[in-house]
Amino acid sequence: MSDDKLKENIKTFLNLIDKLYEDGIIDIFEQINQSDFRILNYLLHNNNAHPSDIASSLLLTRSNTAAALKNLENKGYLTRVINETNRRQIFVSLTEEGKNYVNLCNTQLELLLKGWFSVLSQEEINTLFSLVKKALDPKSMSNKLKEFTFGG
Repeated sequence: MSDDKLKENIKTFLNLIDKLYEDGIIDIFEQINQSDFRILNYLLHNNNAHPSDIASSLLLTRSNTAAALKNLENKGYLTRVINETNRRQIFVSLTEEGKNYVNLCNTQLELLLKGWFSVLSQEEINTLFSLVKKALDPKSMSNKLKEFTFGG
């Protein structure tokens, strides 16, 4: 692909992403980062979780998990509970506000994806999945990234 075509494709792709923001389609997701969203979803299904279990299950570092938990606690989305039998052990669980927020995010995400998929045939959806998998393939990505970053 020529450099001019690549630049044109990048511009087109970024314009499509901008449209998501302009239309307010993803507004709810601007309020939370990926790690926080993953932690909230984890807690939705694993109430009273130990922070180290959250970190290991989501492949996050303990320090990143601790910072995210503090942030989510400050927002009122979760609470920490001390284990009565072992006071050195702390468990984390969602507050009602946290449950409501993560459920709202999940509902919005489901509606967004349903909307996108509803205008595509199953063949187009399969092609979309195939293209995304190809674009995200670690082998091809690492080689393309090296070419892009270091000029080949």
